Amino acid sequence: MTANKDSKTKKKKPKRRVRWWLLAIIGLVIAGIVYLATMPYRNDNRKLEQLGYDKEAIALIREKELLQVILDNEYYSKYLAAAIKDGSLRKDYIALYAVIPDRRPDSVDFLLYRRLEDAGYEEDQLLNLFAALKQEEMTPLLVYDYQWDEQGYISDVVNNRDSGHFDISGDYRQMFKITEKAPDPDSFQVLVSRHYYLDERYAPKDLKDISDQFSVGGTVLREEAGLFATKMIEAAQSGGAYFYISDSYWNYTDLDEMNGRYLSYLSEDDFDAMYARAGFNEHQTGLALNMAATYEDEEDFRKTDAYRWLKDNAASFGFIERFPENKEMITGRQAEPDHWRYVGRDIAMALKNSKLTFDEFYCLYLKDWEDPELVPSESILNQIDWYMMTD
Repeated sequence: MTANKDSKTKKKKPKRRVRWWLLAIIGLVIAGIVYLATMPYRNDNRKLEQLGYDKEAIALIREKELLQVILDNEYYSKYLAAAIKDGSLRKDYIALYAVIPDRRPDSVDFLLYRRLEDAGYEEDQLLNLFAALKQEEMTPLLVYDYQWDEQGYISDVVNNRDSGHFDISGDYRQMFKITEKAPDPDSFQVLVSRHYYLDERYAPKDLKDISDQFSVGGTVLREEAGLFATKMIEAAQSGGAYFYISDSYWNYTDLDEMNGRYLSYLSEDDFDAMYARAGFNEHQTGLALNMAATYEDEEDFRKTDAYRWLKDNAASFGFIERFPENKEMITGRQAEPDHWRYVGRDIAMALKNSKLTFDEFYCLYLKDWEDPELVPSESILNQIDWYMMTD
């Protein structure tokens, strides 16, 4: 009995109570750890907001792993933000979205960027150019010598914008100092210029006589060029414009002899402004010709019905005006409205739509690359197909 009574009267142990202040401390510690851990995240978001990005763009910047490059370079423009949000951003060209001030960069910008890089321009130079100039003000750089001081070129272009057409005061190439043999001279798109020359032994293998019905006596052209030249003249006559071929193929020897005669009374600079040296004269290709108006007394070919018809229609037959007016600073030649060159219909139509000179068009679209690794992706090149539409 005594043992049972003792067990009933034994005191219970007191319950343990969790002290509230200890829980509070633990909670504060966890909150502090979370706060410190997320501080970089919040700081980065704040920086992005300060640049101008909204919450949607910020989320996508993180998702697309663009955070570091944007913060490191402080890249922002409304065009960059829009491209991030609609998924059209080309990551390799992100800087262009940030520096081009008044539009979203397109595939031609990406191609031009790579072409200029292939010509030797470095990233800081390229961004300076794209921030200050339009596409058509940068493409001449593909024709000119490499410019160490791109800012001087930029200032020159900007200061001459009031002329209404591309004009510059400086000289950005040393004539004939840097030259190379024209690649694939048999191509209808071969470029013969102040830079690219033909070997003195080069002569086309498919030269054909042109009927006196369409030309002066003794005129010869490459077969395809001659075929479309005669078709063009016939079409013009049906449309009420009359002209004929007044000059065509010259071989190197004859060109060299002609040069000597001109240089007997012209300075070298005056000669180079008006004519082309042997080897650098595209009449040697058998693809170039000069036109003369029939039944018109106007001495300036540019003012004739023949010229106006050619300006509107020649591209449909594969011919381009090789040395247009107001492009002298690019071609290096005085305007020559009666000089036309066969390049094939597709290229002629694309060139007409582009507003470029053949020199620029060739260097932007047709030229071989010095560094094949700089060639833009197929998806970019395919997007430029619209630019090459011929219909």
